[in-house]
Amino acid sequence: MEADGVTRARRCRGDGGFTLVEQLVAMVLLGIGVIAVLGAILTVVSTSSRHRDLSDAAAVLAASGERLTSSDTPYLSCQAGPLGPAAYTPYAAPLGAQVSSSASAVVVVESVRFWDGAGFVDSCQEAAGFRGQKLTVRVTKGAADETLEVIKWQP
Repeated sequence: MEADGVTRARRCRGDGGFTLVEQLVAMVLLGIGVIAVLGAILTVVSTSSRHRDLSDAAAVLAASGERLTSSDTPYLSCQAGPLGPAAYTPYAAPLGAQVSSSASAVVVVESVRFWDGAGFVDSCQEAAGFRGQKLTVRVTKGAADETLEVIKWQP
């Protein structure tokens, strides 16, 4: 019987299979691979979101610039009273501006500078017969922040 028990033990040792250490090494390598793939996917999603915000901000900014320079937006003279960025801000938001995600873009006129005949200055000194204003418009959407300078001449 002893001989039979020895034969049985040798047969069991010769059966194919993996040791616990080999299985642990395989699982660790598989885990590292999964983490790398998930990290790459996260990077792609984050980059895609940033690019979408930049694209939306650029589109809204272009529409704002067009609206501010159109004949529908009045030229606001500083002779009628104090004139600052807040006076043009209602005209800066483009009509019907649609952005691709639920977070809306914020449109603000940051500054108004006045043409004095030689250049644009901060104080309201519009040159006679040649009135112009330089409006600085900023659009913020998510991580995107875009700025545009628009020059508006009195018709």
